[in-house]
Amino acid sequence: MRYQPIWDKEPCGMDVRLNWLAEIPREEIPWCPTVDPDACMGNRDCLAFCPQDVFRWDTEAGHTVVAEPFNCVVGCRECEQVCLSRAIRFPSAEEWLARRRQWIR
Repeated sequence: MRYQPIWDKEPCGMDVRLNWLAEIPREEIPWCPTVDPDACMGNRDCLAFCPQDVFRWDTEAGHTVVAEPFNCVVGCRECEQVCLSRAIRFPSAEEWLARRRQWIR
């Protein structure tokens, strides 16, 4: 599956203009959240919020996990803001820009 740029609004409400990603398979784009299981307080707000179904509840572990990382809309960070315990993180700007430089050579 390739990333399909959407020129209006992405499902998360962000205006994301990432046409340079169009030729890169989504699985090679390192944009997905991580969940710190120690910080997750288990209120499941991220599950209710994310329209892309990126997260699942791990009953055994008692916290949210990233189950479908490539469903995450590239550039969206809204779930990071929804998480009251700040357990959700994304790649840093430095990591993202370093990777981008590799792609556009």
